[in-house]
Amino acid sequence: LSALRVGRFGALQHRDVRTIYPPLAQLLFAAGAAPGRGPVGPKLLLVAADLLSIALLARILSLRGRPTQRVLIYAWNPLAVIEIAWSGHLEPAGLLCLLGGALAIIQRRPWRASLGLALGGLVKIAPWLMILPLMRSFRPRHLAGGALLVAAAYWPFRAAGPRLFDGLRVYAGRWEANESLFRIVEAILKALHPTAPLKAAVAFLQAHLPRSAGLAVIDAWLYPPTLSRLACALLLLAVAGLLWRRR
Repeated sequence: LSALRVGRFGALQHRDVRTIYPPLAQLLFAAGAAPGRGPVGPKLLLVAADLLSIALLARILSLRGRPTQRVLIYAWNPLAVIEIAWSGHLEPAGLLCLLGGALAIIQRRPWRASLGLALGGLVKIAPWLMILPLMRSFRPRHLAGGALLVAAAYWPFRAAGPRLFDGLRVYAGRWEANESLFRIVEAILKALHPTAPLKAAVAFLQAHLPRSAGLAVIDAWLYPPTLSRLACALLLLAVAGLLWRRR
């Protein structure tokens, strides 16, 4: 791939980290760069995706019997405009697929919904978090169809093996931004100093329970940063479970 490292590659930050972007996101980058317009090309595609997302959101509001004017809450959000048209963030492409899946669920078209969620996760992995609360909308064959689409998209990258997701692991371990709830939970846990009593509890279990030596592996999870990740993950799962029960 060295022949492709031209132009601004030398100014690219963190060149040692493998890309975290899924296959459809990379295809979008290639399509935007094809006309030779530089960073403007992908931004134009993302602005178009954002406009289509607004149209889909208005359609969903209409089908749900909600005032379509509510779409302006998103459409007139200056942060969305700046982050998409100026910074070129990928969220509108994933959002477009996610909203397409939501519209298909409302229209009782589970195949389209499954493909929409699969495509959304192939842009940004966040749409895949919606599979659990929407599980009742699908049968196993619909989920299998989405999984096959994901497998087909990753198939050209199969030679990378487990290294394909190295960038995602590095990103999850080294980068923090817009922490919001995570930072609050971490601050609370740091104030409570839970590591010592938790380690003492693990040591007590190891001393009094048979075949409990394997509990030693959880020592690395008994510090505020990792406990905060676990707590936030459980909170997301709880919200997803609540939405699933209400469907």
